Amino acid sequence: MADGKVVFIGAGPGDPKLLTIKAKEALESADVVIWAGSLVNKDILAYASKDARLIDSAELTLPAIAAEMIVSVRAGKTVVRAHTGEPSLYGAIAEQIEILDNENIPFEIIPGVSSAFAAAASLHIEYTLPDVSQTLILTRRSGRTSVPEAESLPALASHRASMVIFLSTGMIDDVVSELVQGGYADDTPAAVVYRASWPDEKRIVGTLTTITGQVKEAGISRQALILVGEAVGRNIKSVSKLYDEGFSHGFRTAEKKACAVVAVTRRGWHTAARMLRTLDSADLFLPVKLTDDASSTPAQFYDDIKQLIAHIFYEYAQLVLVMASGIAVRLIAPHVTSKWQDPAVVIIDDSGKNIISLLSGHWGGANDLAEKLALVLGGHAVVTTESDVAGFPALDLLVKALAGGRIPENKKFLKTLQARMLEGAQIGFCPRDLSCFANMTKQSNLNFFDTVEELYNSGCTEGLIAHMPASPPLNVKKNFYVVPVRNIVAGIGCHKGIAVDEIEEELGRVLANLQLSIEALCCIATVDKKRGEKGLEGFCIRHAIPLSFYDADAINRIKTPSPKSKHALRVMGVQGVAEPCAILGSKGGELLRHKVKLKNMTIALARIPLQQMLEQNLI
Repeated sequence: MADGKVVFIGAGPGDPKLLTIKAKEALESADVVIWAGSLVNKDILAYASKDARLIDSAELTLPAIAAEMIVSVRAGKTVVRAHTGEPSLYGAIAEQIEILDNENIPFEIIPGVSSAFAAAASLHIEYTLPDVSQTLILTRRSGRTSVPEAESLPALASHRASMVIFLSTGMIDDVVSELVQGGYADDTPAAVVYRASWPDEKRIVGTLTTITGQVKEAGISRQALILVGEAVGRNIKSVSKLYDEGFSHGFRTAEKKACAVVAVTRRGWHTAARMLRTLDSADLFLPVKLTDDASSTPAQFYDDIKQLIAHIFYEYAQLVLVMASGIAVRLIAPHVTSKWQDPAVVIIDDSGKNIISLLSGHWGGANDLAEKLALVLGGHAVVTTESDVAGFPALDLLVKALAGGRIPENKKFLKTLQARMLEGAQIGFCPRDLSCFANMTKQSNLNFFDTVEELYNSGCTEGLIAHMPASPPLNVKKNFYVVPVRNIVAGIGCHKGIAVDEIEEELGRVLANLQLSIEALCCIATVDKKRGEKGLEGFCIRHAIPLSFYDADAINRIKTPSPKSKHALRVMGVQGVAEPCAILGSKGGELLRHKVKLKNMTIALARIPLQQMLEQNLI
């Protein structure tokens, strides 16, 4: 007997071009094709051989379908069973597989494109947006087929994650009621997509308040998905961090928790406790064996230190590991990537005598952290980076201060320039204000110039130039590293619900009037009552710009050129937002643009002087 088998394929959501290559090849080689005619697009049958027997299973029972498969396979034939979408999602393949197993019939499963993903593509959304939702729930409402109580819509809605609800459009009144009952707000974005990817596809977008009426007006009751969650109403470009290296790793504290302190012994616990008062927003982790003894210490307790490190290595900007260096190195080794991405790691022995900067000494700040903790503990800071040992400036930190925390574009060249400086080569810097950066004036081979022309005529064949915003374009020579300076702070007051694109357009226009661009911004500053304002947050994420908040006391202490705002005083208790926040964000810098009143926002601009940026290391 020739070998036969059953091949379950995901036929996709409707568009035959969404078949996978493997599914198409299975159709081409099939002797028998059993397809769900009520749901699967008949056009996929065009890929089947002209000699293949085609069977529509729409009116067949499970025993009849199973009998067709078994008889054909035992006759040595290949049977393709085509299911809509992805077979593992509401595909009813489990009972078929059980029958085939009992009959010793071989089979394989080829996954397909789910309608959940075709709907997202149609709506141009991403379900898993950073800081919005990192979870996607695929479910259905209980109906003729029951749902476990723990998976009821109210129970799942409590997570407020992105959700796709199958097979429930005919019960949309109840669906919306249960979603709101479970925890989604009335104004949560919602959508219904009918026959995603088919020629007659329909898309309805609204909120949980409006979607029921919209769906009924459209006459949709089946073959549709219900999508709900904040991500359904968000555009990926407003929040995505995936491809922005500068934001993902340049602003660690903007997206990561500040500092994790981990101890493994009782003595280490006491040493760690001595540091907590000095470390801002530090979280302490202790082994569970100390739970009772350390009950009065604000700490979290772990069972498995390997799992703990694997978690906090990516969640925190700084790690202080109170343990032997060998243990620490083995724990972090699987996670180390580069100094631009890794957290600062400092190792301290149990008694606090040796404080070792181990990882990301410059960019992550481990060197400074080690020095700080040495003062607290009365121990010895161990710093091994060559520039620090030799008393030279760290060029990566200089670039970090100038560029507002952005990762250098040409990291290799910067490394080469640092090496040449350590070798004693004559290195030129422009402008002269760069001399105020740490250790700049301690070495005789470092030279400073007021203009680029002076630098180029000086005889220095390599160097670093800080290019100020709104300055004329530079004639960049080989072996000179140019850093675009980001020293402009935008103070922004805005109405609730302002869109990212509106901020982009209006702020861009105000900047352009001063021959500046958004790339010149090092900070957005606003009143603390604007925390959670999605438009502001989305704009800052889009452009990798830190967002700073100031309270009423700080704002009302600032002297501003414009009169106090009666509206701001009445609503938020502050004299204004744009101007005082711009001044605060620039640490008292020069106010370049008094507040501009626009339709839904006010904007003021301030500039941090270069010398002040370097002396205070403002990043």
